[in-house]
Amino acid sequence: MQSCNWTSVLEVANHDKIRQALGLEYEYLLKEQLRNLEILFKSEVQSRSEGLLRTPDITLNYPILIRINEYPLPACLLAAPQGVLNSRGWKEINWIESKAIYGDEYWQRQNSQQLYSYVNRLGPGCVIYWFGFDSSALHDESITLLSSFPKEVQTLNSTFE
Repeated sequence: MQSCNWTSVLEVANHDKIRQALGLEYEYLLKEQLRNLEILFKSEVQSRSEGLLRTPDITLNYPILIRINEYPLPACLLAAPQGVLNSRGWKEINWIESKAIYGDEYWQRQNSQQLYSYVNRLGPGCVIYWFGFDSSALHDESITLLSSFPKEVQTLNSTFE
C-alpha cells in the first residue's frame, strides 16, 4: 500500500515537472517571436522584480494590434462594443499570457480571476492556449483567446506578417 502511494506521489511530481518545463518552453517561444518582431516587452520576472505581484507572462511596453479575422470569432466578440474590435478585424493587446494546455471550460474558469486582474490593471490582452481552446467558454471581449502566435501584428510604426 505504501509503495502504491509513493508511486502516485512521484507520478504527480513528475507530471508537474513536465508541465512546468513545457510551459517554460512555450513562454520562451513566445518571447523569441516578440523579439524577432522587435516588439518591446517586460517578462513576468522583470515585472515581479518591480514589485508587481500578479503579472502576465508578457506585458507589452506599447499596445499592439493583432488581426483576428483568421480565428473563429466567439459570439461575444461578434457583439463587441466599438473600440474593442475595429471594423478591419484588428484588436488591441496590452499583455499576453502563455498557457501550454488545452483551454477547455475548466481551465478558462480556473484562470479567470488571474486574467481579469490583468484586464483591470493593463487593459485588453490575450491568452495563447498552445494546444487549442473551447471558444464557447469565452465570456469577456477584453480577453482574446488564441491557439498560436498571431500571424499579423501591427505596431505603431510597422506591420509584420
